[in-house]
Amino acid sequence: MVINAEAKYDPASAIVVNLRNVNIYSKGGNEDCFNTGIYCPVNFLELRINGDCSIEGSRYGVYVNQIRITPLDTDAKLTIIGNKNRASIAYPVSEACALYSSGLTWLNPGYGHTDFSVILKNNLHIMKQGNGQISYNGSTVSILTSSNMLGGDATEYFPDENGDFNLGDTSQVMYMEYKVGSRVFDRAEITGVTLQFNDGDAPVFTAQVAAGEEGKYFIDSEQWCELDENGNKVKWCSSNNYDNPQDESRLLKTFETGKTYYYSVRIIVSMTTVDTFTEKMPVIINGESFSITNTQPISGDYWTVYATNIKSMTLPSRQVPEGIKTIDVTNATLTYHAGDAPKATAVLSGENATKYKIVYEYWEEMEKQSDGTVVPVRFWYSDAAENAKLADDKKITAFEEGKNYMYCIKLEAVDGNSFADVDTGLTMTLNGETVDASKITVDEGCDSVYAMELKTMQPTVAQSTYKFLEGENVSWTQGGNGTLRFRVNGEISKFTGV
Repeated sequence: MVINAEAKYDPASAIVVNLRNVNIYSKGGNEDCFNTGIYCPVNFLELRINGDCSIEGSRYGVYVNQIRITPLDTDAKLTIIGNKNRASIAYPVSEACALYSSGLTWLNPGYGHTDFSVILKNNLHIMKQGNGQISYNGSTVSILTSSNMLGGDATEYFPDENGDFNLGDTSQVMYMEYKVGSRVFDRAEITGVTLQFNDGDAPVFTAQVAAGEEGKYFIDSEQWCELDENGNKVKWCSSNNYDNPQDESRLLKTFETGKTYYYSVRIIVSMTTVDTFTEKMPVIINGESFSITNTQPISGDYWTVYATNIKSMTLPSRQVPEGIKTIDVTNATLTYHAGDAPKATAVLSGENATKYKIVYEYWEEMEKQSDGTVVPVRFWYSDAAENAKLADDKKITAFEEGKNYMYCIKLEAVDGNSFADVDTGLTMTLNGETVDASKITVDEGCDSVYAMELKTMQPTVAQSTYKFLEGENVSWTQGGNGTLRFRVNGEISKFTGV
């Protein structure tokens, strides 16, 4: 079949050829066009395949400039064969090639979401020639190769993470099948959706495609709306600005207590020209499943899922926890000897102990200045990150005799709780003793408390009392043979000699 070999038409325009259950083969002659099943050296050729078709040539099965091969029914399959034995006796050929393409070869996926195969065969192991690369429009692709022309014991290869095929040695391959398909998704799952708000909150959109589903489909739009008694939208707000109302007064800006709002999500397949959803399918939102029936598209494929008003929320009033009014800190170490290192031992007690936490304990070394003021010059924090911010010469690593130190602590409310202010009744005890209210500072948001100057301390030298366990007040006689044995309850690290 020779097609437009003289380029009578625009070479850039496609020539479409429909094949339906046909076997084409060349009769042979003195030119390539007569030794080729389909010969189209100039124009862009589109082959549309219906049923099981084959093309065979003694020099080339198919010789083209560029080609796109598209299946049109579920039985579509195309076999292209290079077979030099087809040549006439008068015009023999030295070698044969299944497919010659000087430009791109496009393979479209199977019709009706089945696999479509384009098979190249040649007992001379020459499957393809020309500079044209093969491009796959399907979402599932594989290549099968065999040293048997019938495809027996074929090995199937899939693309790596870069989309490349690693076929290994193909020098003995006589069968090569390019299989192109598409996917049908019978479910869609999204996670991380924010479905609960408080009075005065603005809508936020945080949904993500569930782990393992990436690349199959994407979230095109989330939406919250308020409906009237007839189900019509009164106000709404979407993550996709295109879907928002043009009338600014109808834009949902904040949620209001006592009203009911509805959540919608629109999900689209990533490869709309290839993949599809099923007509009936579940949409899973934060682990909860909702049955969806997709509307019939013109194309016959369901590319988009409209989960409209799928979830409702009646807004509760904002619940503000009562402020924490009592703070109880116990077991804080407030006395040290010279040479001791600071340590964090404080714990929380009392009925509110689970509503706040210790951010850090800290000590400040206080030094009197020439003008009579006392300022902190070195520090220690129980929190490693805070301590790391200090320069080495500003860190307290051990308490020193004769110097003055001051103990402080920072506390922080957790789980949505907050502190009452000192003026509204906040009190604090440290190791059972009431802390003067003037030493307690609550931050502006009532989330944190700083308790300063809780204890001042000047470390002293440790005085150790040692007790003899054996050998106290024994005597020794010069010239005697006895052995003296002493046992004392002091630490061996402090032993200096006899």
